[in-house]
Amino acid sequence: SLLGSSGSILAARMSYLLDLRGPSLSIDTACSSSLVAIAEACESLIAGTCDMALAGGACVLIGPKMFIDTSKVAMLSKDGRCFTFDARANGFVPGEGVGAVLLKRLDDALRDGDPIRAVLRGWGANQDGRTNGITAPNPQAQTALMRSVQARFAIDPATIGLVECHGTGTPLGDPIEIEGLRDAFHGVPADADCRIGSVKSNIGHCLASAGVAGALKAMLALEQAERPPVVNFDSLNPHISLEGTPFALTHQAEPWPAKGSAPRRAAVSSYGFSGTNSHLVLEEAPAPAHRSATTGPWLLVLSARDRERLQDYAAGLERFVAAHSDLDLGALAHTLQVGRTAFASRLAVAFASREDLLRALAAVAAGRPLTGVHVSDGDRSATAPFETDAEARALVARWLASGEMDRLSRVGELWAKGLAVDWSVLPPQGRLRLPGYPFARERYWVEPGETAASAAPATVSLPSLQPHPMLDGGKAQGEIARFSVALTGEEPSLTSHLSADRRLVLGLFLPELARAALERAGGNATMAELEDY
Repeated sequence: SLLGSSGSILAARMSYLLDLRGPSLSIDTACSSSLVAIAEACESLIAGTCDMALAGGACVLIGPKMFIDTSKVAMLSKDGRCFTFDARANGFVPGEGVGAVLLKRLDDALRDGDPIRAVLRGWGANQDGRTNGITAPNPQAQTALMRSVQARFAIDPATIGLVECHGTGTPLGDPIEIEGLRDAFHGVPADADCRIGSVKSNIGHCLASAGVAGALKAMLALEQAERPPVVNFDSLNPHISLEGTPFALTHQAEPWPAKGSAPRRAAVSSYGFSGTNSHLVLEEAPAPAHRSATTGPWLLVLSARDRERLQDYAAGLERFVAAHSDLDLGALAHTLQVGRTAFASRLAVAFASREDLLRALAAVAAGRPLTGVHVSDGDRSATAPFETDAEARALVARWLASGEMDRLSRVGELWAKGLAVDWSVLPPQGRLRLPGYPFARERYWVEPGETAASAAPATVSLPSLQPHPMLDGGKAQGEIARFSVALTGEEPSLTSHLSADRRLVLGLFLPELARAALERAGGNATMAELEDY
């Protein structure tokens, strides 16, 4: 419980599991935490303290405390819906989610042939400072943040076609945010055509992961060249005016037209009730460098921690290949060769066509590998025919370079048995986004009916006592004494606690009932045994 409840362990656990040695920070600025984490990761990349960074946030609500606290101060929507920018706005709706992005310097990503979803064009964070309350937003600080990002990274706000707002759906918070946005875009022509929205209307307010959720939405909008609609919107909040601004809301998804040769851009804002604000500007990814497709045959390798996971992996990859008829098979093979950790259970197949690959993957998924498809659980016998590992690797390099089917198949067999292969002898290829690892679906949760091991309950004898006025008397059931009472509301001990509409205040009655039951049982029962009363 010490590690599980420590915020500092959140980022550290990833560094521990993946053996990462760069900066590892757990950031808590409330709702802006994940966007601040992305901004801090960008600063580390620019400073050179890391070459890749994982940044994001997580929100898992495992108890009622947050709901109780936010209800007390009227933060939550009574309708269970988030009406961002709408006249019906009456509070936010809590959501749960985990999101992360993998960040690299753009030049490095282009050099490595990585698939790029979007480019972080600018970023920043600031603080509200003193306001009329520590949780009160400051539109001037929000404006200053957006202007500082625009100035630092030479971003013309007129080139931004989508703003993913913080947009919690509160009747006062939304107008304040639009006020800050209007001032940050002051001078931008009204016909500049910029849409605004908030993912909170779709998935709720994910608190610490709200910022990365908005960033992912903006990233996908850029990638699809489409601006998403604002859901739960009928009429504009009367405290918001968009007249004379470039901003508008859309009720349905619409194509996102490019502005000449300039790339599409989207801004993302996230404001924490801590007063810490963060802002990003995303840009659509550059067109991937053209690489001539290689001709087969190719060698596909796949690995997992055990045979069952390997079969699931093969099944998922088969579905992916079947769904993409124009897939670059050379890039597919290259991505799996250089972009995946090699685990003990391994699959290797040399193939010359998409159909051959689909047949091989389907057979492995069914647990019946075809001839020429090498599946092994890592018996480490790969170098048995050779005098040394170096001799094996040298011969394998020549076989790979030859590009012949039989030799590629032999390399696959050796790799499946555990030989380390230097894939750099193959021609460079692009990398693809492929299905992720099929993790075992193991639950770590207390199932209904499970209890901690404890001693058998002690036998409670019923002493010869006069019945308590609040008890009908005890009835022995098995070895546990159980008590009950029927209430009419007319009991003298209760009438003083009845409200005007005669509703019983049970909170005042139940402790007395429990005390009387404990006394009736002889005073020897434990609090745990009171669960039976």
